[in-house]
Amino acid sequence: MNLLAGLRENRAATDPAHEESGLRGRTYAIPFEAVWQASLGLVGGRLPRWSHVRSDDVTGTILADVAPAFLRPAADVLIKVTLDENAQTRVDMSISSRTEHWDLGASYRRVARFYKALDQGLDVRDGQILDPLALPGFRPLGT
Repeated sequence: MNLLAGLRENRAATDPAHEESGLRGRTYAIPFEAVWQASLGLVGGRLPRWSHVRSDDVTGTILADVAPAFLRPAADVLIKVTLDENAQTRVDMSISSRTEHWDLGASYRRVARFYKALDQGLDVRDGQILDPLALPGFRPLGT
């Protein structure tokens, strides 16, 4: 994805095999519960304008809203915290602006801001963020 294409979108979603490194999500060598609680804390007030809508720890699903800000429309967020086939904690998300028009990269920046805050909240150390493409048994989605 090039910069111009990213500016013309009104949504962003992560995938371990995404061509854009900022949209590959995260695979952590950190226990599920710690990542789950940190994610809930972020959408529960630690990220400005984000609010928790509902969550289910059995399915690992968190729904959140992002309130509008100057030149950034409101958005709907879906966060999935799961264990991958190697028992590592995987966090993926999708975010959609509530506009039919381009959001000028706001969705992409919100994804990046969430992961940066999550990494900081987890006090991530070297070796705790794993490259899913290098893990045994990894297959890109749809294969």
